[in-house]
Amino acid sequence: MSSPTDDLLFDVPASRTPSEQLLDLAAKYTRHNDALSLFRPTAASGPALGAHAASAARLTRAALAAVQTVHDQQPYLNAALVDATVRIKQLAYLSGEAARHLTEAQEAVTGAALADPDRTSLPDSVNLQVQLARELTALAPEAAIASAAGIAREIQRRHPTVQTATAGLAMAELAALHATALGQVVVTQSQAREYVHSRSVVVRISTLRSLEAKGLITRDPATAPPAFDSGPPQDRIRLTSAGVTATIGVLTLPPAAAAPTAPAVPHAPTASGPVRAR
Repeated sequence: MSSPTDDLLFDVPASRTPSEQLLDLAAKYTRHNDALSLFRPTAASGPALGAHAASAARLTRAALAAVQTVHDQQPYLNAALVDATVRIKQLAYLSGEAARHLTEAQEAVTGAALADPDRTSLPDSVNLQVQLARELTALAPEAAIASAAGIAREIQRRHPTVQTATAGLAMAELAALHATALGQVVVTQSQAREYVHSRSVVVRISTLRSLEAKGLITRDPATAPPAFDSGPPQDRIRLTSAGVTATIGVLTLPPAAAAPTAPAVPHAPTASGPVRAR
């Protein structure tokens, strides 16, 4: 039987550009954070804790691989690229620390089970270790996207190209792609209606429908943390491969245009009928 975090444990393809790797890395951090947020350790959670620790360790290696790609493809690092690579290295360090906390939690659970096979309570340190691991990577998607934006703009400055991936997309769609890359867009149901939640901008159901029809986003049911305590898991909105390409185009826009905003009310839902689930 596969573990809940099996999808997290894969390498970033080395042939991808630094910005593509970083958008992929941000998505992996979002998956990791979602899985860890939904996880509730028990006295039998040793294997699950090990899987989460392995996920964090793989994220560490993926972050370092992205740094290496920047160095390989951009041998001259100016201030913008140096800042981006330092930020990615910080992510690698934070992921490594998260892996350490999760490994220590696993060891505590396993040790307690060996000492007392009938034990049903958790060692005191486990919940704290898991919480620390959650906090260490909580802002990782945003950091990865910030680095991707800095790198994409610098590469565009050095080698100007005509951007076509964002052609025909409305400002609301560009904002939704950016928010999705940041791991900020989820959909939840309440009283037979579906609502979009996004932390930084207003994203409407109609916008998600349009992006889905264009093949730029997809939806993972019940993979994101609930909107409230004891609530049901929410559906995470993710970028497709085509969505990644379009979002890189968004990132090369000037900062004010890269994340266009509507008057945002953080965590306030907007609704407009059902979104088609995959």
